[in-house]
Amino acid sequence: MRRRRFNHPFDGLLGGPIAILIGAILLFFGQQTQSRTAAFVQQSARAEGIVVDLVRTQKTDERGNIQTSYYPVIEFTTAQGELIRYQASTGSNPPSHQKGDKVQVLYNPANPQRAVEDSFFSLWLPSAIMLGSGALVILIGIVAFLRSVLLLLGVGGLLGLITLAWLRKQKQDSSSQNAGESSE
Repeated sequence: MRRRRFNHPFDGLLGGPIAILIGAILLFFGQQTQSRTAAFVQQSARAEGIVVDLVRTQKTDERGNIQTSYYPVIEFTTAQGELIRYQASTGSNPPSHQKGDKVQVLYNPANPQRAVEDSFFSLWLPSAIMLGSGALVILIGIVAFLRSVLLLLGVGGLLGLITLAWLRKQKQDSSSQNAGESSE
């Protein structure tokens, strides 16, 4: 079975607006994520934490390859003197931290278990990915749509030139025929 490819010059008339809509949705959710993160940062208390452990997880992907990630376990003391231990929600391979590393932590004073490492990767990367992807998809949609519109106008312009040339020829033929009849 042959897969259809979008090579028709007018595919962008439909595909462009669809891509723009998808990009706008990504921008909306990226902006919402960014706003929630900014609110969390404003309301958070800061503390210095220490990486006390690395939790190793393994997952098997669809091809049967084993994917290993290391999630830091961080301890910190709140302003009220409470010792909090939490596992970061993002892992990496190789590990982003080693045991004993000091990290800055942001936490919700009302719920200190809701803590996040104060880093771009932990705080801002999700919204940056959504915002960047949304902008890129919108740009692709605009380019695809404009390409199709310009091709359509080009075809319309070509048809207009052909029609104009045909009308001129008809006028010339008619003029020649009328001139031939009047000379008789």
